[in-house]
Amino acid sequence: MRQTIALTFLLCLPATTPALADAVRLAAPEPGALLSAGFRVEAAGEVEIVAVGLRRKFTGNDAVRAWLMRQGVDEPVWAQDPETGEPVGASRLLRRSTTRVPLAPGDYVLHLAAGRRARDGKAFHQWRTVLNDVADLLNREDPQASPAEYFGKCEVTVTPLDGLVLQPAPVAVSVWPVEVRPADGGHLVTIPFRLTRTARLKVHVTGEVAEAESVALDYGWIEDARTGRTVWSAEDESPQPAGNAAVNVHWVGELALNAGDYLAGFLSDAVHGPGDWHDLPPYDPEAWGLRLAPLAADAGALVPTSADLVVARAPELLVRLVRPGNDAALREEFTLSRTSRLHVLCLGEGGSEVFDRGAITDLGSNQEVWALTGKTARPAGGAGKNLRFDGEITLPAGRYRATYATDGSHTCGDWNATPPTGAQNYGLTVRLLP
Repeated sequence: MRQTIALTFLLCLPATTPALADAVRLAAPEPGALLSAGFRVEAAGEVEIVAVGLRRKFTGNDAVRAWLMRQGVDEPVWAQDPETGEPVGASRLLRRSTTRVPLAPGDYVLHLAAGRRARDGKAFHQWRTVLNDVADLLNREDPQASPAEYFGKCEVTVTPLDGLVLQPAPVAVSVWPVEVRPADGGHLVTIPFRLTRTARLKVHVTGEVAEAESVALDYGWIEDARTGRTVWSAEDESPQPAGNAAVNVHWVGELALNAGDYLAGFLSDAVHGPGDWHDLPPYDPEAWGLRLAPLAADAGALVPTSADLVVARAPELLVRLVRPGNDAALREEFTLSRTSRLHVLCLGEGGSEVFDRGAITDLGSNQEVWALTGKTARPAGGAGKNLRFDGEITLPAGRYRATYATDGSHTCGDWNATPPTGAQNYGLTVRLLP
């Protein structure tokens, strides 16, 4: 949930502030919500920022936090520090800070966010247990207090000082030629594009990694539309912190691609992202997803294309059954004119029994000639049940049917455990080798 808040007019009493001053205030975010308000400063000056944030029990991390960004700058001008501030009333989880911050002319966005991990009391682990009750008493918390009472007291106010004026301004969104951004609750988004000539591109991805394992959960990639081969993946780059929660990261890269048709994609587990943040969002929430643009020297070489555009497959790509949903049953047929070597890449789920499974059947004999099994597969990274076959097989001339079927859980973008490495290829791909 994302809300944009208009400027609020407040009566401000400090002597350094005009009697009537424009102030920006955000308050009482719901768990999973992000509140935002934009304003403009035309002359350098100073503001006072008063914020009440909320910390989680035991961890020392924030459940609710405010920060101020200058548009076009990656790092915040100001952000609440969970280690500073004074307790609010009898609570040690609610913390109030007052800070004077100098601002240069420019456009700014104030954010106040609450992670969804806070929903139903889980921001503080579990309420009304003996351990929590003891911790509450030691920390001067009311064991019977509702978490909603805490969120309702969270707020941030930016007040101009010494005649500075804050003018209302929209929250600007940067425009890239290709932007792949998941819709609220979406798992998978792909956008096709074409390069009219060889060009160098810059790519920026903001997403999520598993906190304990550093496995990419929300990430982007680029693939050649004719061959299905991944030409760039965030998984191959070193992630950098994107601010606030440790799971927020961004990947930045440059690459040179030949003229041709491509697909830019973003894959999400739909647990933490726009519309419903499980933890606190990154400093720049609008950057969530994949953004792509040519370098200045190659301006104009990149052209977005229609999703309906049919791109002819490369002759060697025989089967491409990838990124299925739950309870899927995909199939393709192909013909071999002579005995041929094939490269098979299959990602699935299972153990001794396989639940997401690829197979190849000889249509002449109606016999399976290859299948993903617990014996032929290797670990695919992530959860132990993720399987991968990445190898070569040989088949005689004939007609074949390739199939890929999934059960009702743990598939592309709807994982119930850590996904495999290279999850954009989840499914079955068969290529003809020379």
